[in-house]
Amino acid sequence: MNLNEPVIPKEGSFLSEVAQASGVDLQACYQCQKCSAGCPVVEAMDLLPNQVLRHIQYGHRERVLGSKTIWICASCYTCSVRCPNDIDVAKIMDTLRHLAIRSGVKPGEKDIPVFHSVFLDEIKSRGRIHELSLILRFKS
Repeated sequence: MNLNEPVIPKEGSFLSEVAQASGVDLQACYQCQKCSAGCPVVEAMDLLPNQVLRHIQYGHRERVLGSKTIWICASCYTCSVRCPNDIDVAKIMDTLRHLAIRSGVKPGEKDIPVFHSVFLDEIKSRGRIHELSLILRFKS
């Protein structure tokens, strides 16, 4: 086995699903925890970003897709910039949100997906955000 060759995840595994959907090699993560150390919203997360990657590697689909972390992630890219292996963790979090919605998994943070939906509907209908309409639609 050549150590320079990437290991291809088993077809049909959660790891391969996330890797294919995101285009990111998650197996390059060796748990240095720089992504978690730099995250500005880590205090509100139930799983640290590095733990999300490890759970994906282990195939814990429901644990990851049902977590608060994927919805709390601010997509600020601090984790992605700090990663020594250039793993785009923010892109993985975005991919996980899409997979959770498509899979019908109950979100760990119920208000955030609703806010995302209302926010995007506002953009589609108005071309920009009207804050008062956004708040009224979100709270109703």
